[in-house]
Amino acid sequence: MRAVTNQPHADATQAVRSPRRSFARIAGAALAVTFLLIMVEHGGAALVAGQRVSGTSDVGAIRLFYGHPVLQLFFGLAGIGFIAMVFFGLSFRAYLRTFPLTAVEALLVDFATAAIVLEAALIAIQIALQAALVQVVTSGTDGGVLALFASWDWIYNGSTYWFEVTWMAAWAFIALRTGALPKWIAIAGGIGATSLLFNTTVLTFRIPDSYTLVPTAVLVVWMVATLTHLARGGTQN
Repeated sequence: MRAVTNQPHADATQAVRSPRRSFARIAGAALAVTFLLIMVEHGGAALVAGQRVSGTSDVGAIRLFYGHPVLQLFFGLAGIGFIAMVFFGLSFRAYLRTFPLTAVEALLVDFATAAIVLEAALIAIQIALQAALVQVVTSGTDGGVLALFASWDWIYNGSTYWFEVTWMAAWAFIALRTGALPKWIAIAGGIGATSLLFNTTVLTFRIPDSYTLVPTAVLVVWMVATLTHLARGGTQN
């Protein structure tokens, strides 16, 4: 009698677990592609041009960094990254919605998803501005260099961080409440979101760009840990 009574519950649990595992693996793959292309964009540019420039009006320094035509290849490849980022946001939303959520938590999941999609749009713009900087700088003219650079700097190192803080904080809270991610990864996401608030102040207070590497390192740890957990099928209990 007990076996008969428990069978519908077992079937319902299995029905939830199956799409959850699929959503988790898709989200993990999308985040892995996103992470890889971020490394290509930033790491490739650093290998070719050295430390990136930020928060400066020194046209000479800007020209020195962007005066390498090969940078456009890295910026072009980065386009795959922000498409993967949107796909990650949507698939991670689908994964989270397989867990029991209150009405407020469901709204928060959607809010975080909207934030990551909007951030991806800003990243697309900043990549295009950097590609334009390479074109203008390598053409041998200084016309518009500072304006293009300032636009890129304030979009990428200013506005974009607010969207990143938003979706990381929201998803950290949901993951902690539902167990969608291991507790330590969810906490790391919350710490990462909080530390990224510092990055939003760097341009305003003219803090050296290198200081943003510490909060970014927390973000990298969160991304690697999250994609690993999701690629293994996510949380199934």
